[in-house]
Amino acid sequence: MLFYRLLITLALLPLMLFTWRKGSLTPARFGFGSPASATLRIWLHAASNGELASARPLIDALLAHPHVTLVITVNSLSAKILGDDWHLPRTDICLVPFDLRWALRRFIRNWSVTSYVGLEAEFWPNRFSTLRASNSPNALVAARLSEKSVGLVTKLALNHIDWVAPQDARSRERFALLKLDEAKLAPIVDLKSLFVPNTHARSIDIAPLYDPAITIFAASVHSGEDIKVVEAFAVAKAARPDLHLIIAPRHPQKIDALLTSLGKNGLQYVQFSKGQTRTRDTDITVADTLGDMSLWYPLADLCFVGGSLLPIGGHTPFEPMQFETALIHGPHVTNFSDIYAQLDASGGAKLVANQDELAAYFCTYNPKDVSDMITAQRLVSGRQTDLKSLVQRITSHLPDA
Repeated sequence: MLFYRLLITLALLPLMLFTWRKGSLTPARFGFGSPASATLRIWLHAASNGELASARPLIDALLAHPHVTLVITVNSLSAKILGDDWHLPRTDICLVPFDLRWALRRFIRNWSVTSYVGLEAEFWPNRFSTLRASNSPNALVAARLSEKSVGLVTKLALNHIDWVAPQDARSRERFALLKLDEAKLAPIVDLKSLFVPNTHARSIDIAPLYDPAITIFAASVHSGEDIKVVEAFAVAKAARPDLHLIIAPRHPQKIDALLTSLGKNGLQYVQFSKGQTRTRDTDITVADTLGDMSLWYPLADLCFVGGSLLPIGGHTPFEPMQFETALIHGPHVTNFSDIYAQLDASGGAKLVANQDELAAYFCTYNPKDVSDMITAQRLVSGRQTDLKSLVQRITSHLPDA
């Protein structure tokens, strides 16, 4: 632990530089804050936009408890903006402090933290040891533990964690291999399975421009992967001229290479961020805005799930499933391996090994394929998180819990 503390202290300057370049080096990174009252708070940490969005059902359920007040921390400004836009009652949202004991002590003291809940894959030894020293119960919920995550830092963090609700069976096995006490292992929790789609405000305006039967949605596609999807679509477009592609980059600020590829492949495109709308001659819609995924899913019968053609780990299948779209994905889905295995085995999703297989499927899929896949999705017995029991466990230290 001493070595880790020395290491994180030496890393402070690079951390400050990194967050400064991202525009997120604020006093909150050092534990400063100005809460409106001294009310005891549960500290909930959701690293990214995706984790924060998936936690919304849990957040709403916690706030239904009359004695819950929250301080939610995130890693990025975009996630903070997303949370602020929800205008949640009894909730403050700020950037997370660095994993430095003095910054964490200040944060816990300033925000009157009474307990902590971290989501998915956030293992910070100083955070958990400082919480333990302040007598604040702490937990990980929907905790994902990959083979790469099993290391010294994770082991140090687990020494100070009160309980863990793993995201899937494989993560649970890995926690057990790290000698985490069986009593500290709670039932499996996958917050993304609780996703409930909302109707987007612009759906009525834009829906008539798209025919779902001939529209493919490539969701949360990463740099490099986007080129593969575009080139696969270009092959399919030559065989099926009526096809249209909506492509949503995972990082909209990094689309220069994508736009260049569109030009090289002779594809006509519009950019949603520029207020452009598709016409009869448009081949591709570049969905380059954040927070608008619910606008695009209903417009396509087939969804390619990004982060899966490259060794990134894949993104959630639960969101497109809730919109009842057929699913296609690459081989790299370690982040959601259990549910993808179930879907693939049942015919609820289609695995393609590479760009060529992706192009081939774009060329051949039809309405029956889509219908059969959606039917199979409904039959997959996905994990159902017991949200009521989870909330009771998190709030057990509060009055009238």
